[in-house]
Amino acid sequence: MQTRPLKIVVSLPMHFDHFRRILRGVQNYATSYPELSIIHTHGFSESILRDQSSDGFLAVLPDNAAGELALRCQRPIINLSNRSSTPKVPKVVNDDFASGALAAKHLLQCEYQRFYYFGNDLHFSGLRKEGFCFELQSAGHTVQTTAHPIPQGKSIEDYLHWRKSILAAVRGVLSPGAALFFCHQ
Repeated sequence: MQTRPLKIVVSLPMHFDHFRRILRGVQNYATSYPELSIIHTHGFSESILRDQSSDGFLAVLPDNAAGELALRCQRPIINLSNRSSTPKVPKVVNDDFASGALAAKHLLQCEYQRFYYFGNDLHFSGLRKEGFCFELQSAGHTVQTTAHPIPQGKSIEDYLHWRKSILAAVRGVLSPGAALFFCHQ
């Protein structure tokens, strides 16, 4: 008996390079499995989720409302983003808290004695900051943190001024024995 291929909808915004690489990886994987049919859409919507001809979804759920919608529609879905934290929707993402902790462990192994965090508190960077500070504080160190919010919707001159202020702040703390962890979205 001939069965139709499983139709998997990959719903990714393409304005970030890492999403383009994810799509390429999924497409490359699917070429080895003729029982899979990959359909790409640019972004998530209710109509895509309610399409009964698809068998499952890999999607960037933009918020918790999208995660709740996925649960109500009772469709198989895997979230590829940290933006929605709907507990019953499985997600595959990087662990930003662990990334920060891993950076701290590395710097401790390098025997640095003073630690600085420069960045912002936006979601992903904020989680990296938390992991970095937690690991260092657990080891008995203090961390000096400095927030440097990225200018949003400003001119290129504003952005360049922001970058210069970051560099000036970094130069002010770097000395032998000091380690810096810099993050922004």
